[in-house]
Amino acid sequence: MDYYKKTQYGSVLIGFCLFSAGVIYSFDGPSDEFLYTLFILGAVIAVFGTLTVSIDRAHLKIRLGVGLFRRTIPLKEIREVTVSKIPWWLGSGIRWYRGKMIYNVSGLQALEITLENNKMILLGTSEPNLLKQKIDTAKGLF
Repeated sequence: MDYYKKTQYGSVLIGFCLFSAGVIYSFDGPSDEFLYTLFILGAVIAVFGTLTVSIDRAHLKIRLGVGLFRRTIPLKEIREVTVSKIPWWLGSGIRWYRGKMIYNVSGLQALEITLENNKMILLGTSEPNLLKQKIDTAKGLF
């Protein structure tokens, strides 16, 4: 059972891919190159277009797109959670920046999660206060 589950859509990435497909189609028409490009843009949307965060009884789960990139963090390994921001110029996707693993698809709001081993995660979310509350509540449940 999930105590929290939210999927956030990367509207900028999805819009850019659709716009690019339209521009390429206007120049090339229905050609083989257009179909290849459409396939690649579709794969980018499928892999990086959404970010799903869920919390169950014992884990915080992070999944990008169809799940090619995912991470499961036991709640007992989370030491501290604070509301934070992601600089706009870091964009979306998964990246490593200044000692933090960043997962983001849209927006600037985030949670900064410090693990027991002092590793840090910056998790993009449209509901940072609610997600922090849900993590804190779930940590107290097990």
